[in-house]
Amino acid sequence: MVKIGFKKEEFLRLLDMVNIADWVIHSFTTGEGKDTKEYRELQAKIFSYAQEYGLDDLVEQFGESYEPSRKFEDDSPAFDFIEEYEEEVFWDELIDRLTQRDMGEIYGEEWLDEILENEDLFREYQQKLLEYEEEFEKYGVDRLKLLDGEN
Repeated sequence: MVKIGFKKEEFLRLLDMVNIADWVIHSFTTGEGKDTKEYRELQAKIFSYAQEYGLDDLVEQFGESYEPSRKFEDDSPAFDFIEEYEEEVFWDELIDRLTQRDMGEIYGEEWLDEILENEDLFREYQQKLLEYEEEFEKYGVDRLKLLDGEN
């Protein structure tokens, strides 16, 4: 067994990182097909050391499990990082999916298999990405509308 020594501030950052990882793993998990028990156990194990660092107010114990306390969640910068990450992922995914949809309408489903070998197709894809990026930077979702009916 390897023993790693942490300064109090380092251990606090480790708790933040574990909390971020837990959020990514569990925030949208439906529980179907994925066993995350080992991740929860490791999180509890790491959080169980908080008392040794004088951080016991940041952790709550439930039986043999340890979880972030309300104070930890309120004071931790973890959710600021998560919000920033989610904001970027939202725009990246929206732009990519709209671009893929548009390219698929023009070239059919096979275009994605050909993009790495066809420079013109790749350039067109990049141009469409850029157009959506500029659109959303300027207007956000204000001009994004769903069509009535099928088209």
